[in-house]
Amino acid sequence: MLNKKKKDKTGSYRFIISGSGTGKLSGGVVLLYPFKNLAIREFSYPFHGTSKVRDALKIQYKPLLGENAQKVGFIPFFTKQDKKASSGCLFMTNDAETADAEEEALGISGGCVVWPAPMAFAGEVGPDGLITWTNGECVISVWIKNWTPVLYRTVQGAAAEDVTARTVEFIKEAGGVCENIFTADSRDMSVDELQAYGAQTIKQYPMYAAMDLSTRGTDIQEERERLFDMISKTARAALVSGVLGLLCAGGLYAWQSSIALAARASTMSVYETAFGERSMQPVASAMTKLRSAGDQGGPQATLNVTLKDIYSVYNMIPNNTDILIETLRYGSGGADIIGTASGNEIIQRFRGMMEELGYSARTDNIQTIPGGNMRFNMNISNADNNGGIASR
Repeated sequence: MLNKKKKDKTGSYRFIISGSGTGKLSGGVVLLYPFKNLAIREFSYPFHGTSKVRDALKIQYKPLLGENAQKVGFIPFFTKQDKKASSGCLFMTNDAETADAEEEALGISGGCVVWPAPMAFAGEVGPDGLITWTNGECVISVWIKNWTPVLYRTVQGAAAEDVTARTVEFIKEAGGVCENIFTADSRDMSVDELQAYGAQTIKQYPMYAAMDLSTRGTDIQEERERLFDMISKTARAALVSGVLGLLCAGGLYAWQSSIALAARASTMSVYETAFGERSMQPVASAMTKLRSAGDQGGPQATLNVTLKDIYSVYNMIPNNTDILIETLRYGSGGADIIGTASGNEIIQRFRGMMEELGYSARTDNIQTIPGGNMRFNMNISNADNNGGIASR
């Protein structure tokens, strides 16, 4: 997502063409990259959340890609998202090409976001129309409907006019309408002209400020959502159990003022805003602080804390249906879990995340069962209590 605090003197984000040199630029930069291997698909789901939508898209399209699925990145871009539904488009990228774009982006001080090159000119045709962009080596056409990219074509060694004509014909044959057309040639465009086009696009459709085809951008967004969701769920539980007063007394009530910031700040920034300090592991640290504020002592409170921690870790594992907790026993020796998982990697990830929350977690008796899954036993205890959780 773009850093709105860092703009150039004209008040616009800095738009640069890939390969034009980036060493002296900083913050608020959009790298326009000529992706040669990119596919776009629309989506609409009756749920929201970056990680949930991305998982659903992988389930839908990975089987169609066969062995090449491991080389494809799935990056959703949302044009609409509320509590009940979400819609937008999926960018399917080539991992090698994305890595090249991200390497170039690293040369920009403070980082930047990555767009397909033609998208900077969407303001000239939006909300519906065709953009054709060329740099002399390749021609790229992008068709947008209601500001949502729905078609992406790349042609090498052709004239922009020919590619535009063939793309319009294709759109009409598919039952679409394409009346607004704009052609951009980066060879004949000054830096100031590029900034003007980009600024116009952002002004007309601010949602594009959230577009980022780098894998880092999507991963950060998912981390924000996980931390925000975790803090919200824990705080609601604290309210029901009468612990909100403790949160206020402990100075933790500041998390509420960070709700508006959570959608655009990194997880570390959200943690610092909420708790007034920095942490290299914001998710684990937030869980520890909220758990400490909510623990009122006694065996029942300790059991509740442990169950909340196990539940939170379970929900933070992507595709958590790959792990199933069948039995949980709780006593002075800790919590004993018996469950199944799709593989040892999932088991060890679950164990590692519990240890990040301050527990001592040990796995044993891992066995392969019919169907290819694995059954495991895991003991979870307080690392500072020599095998018990009663002191938590």
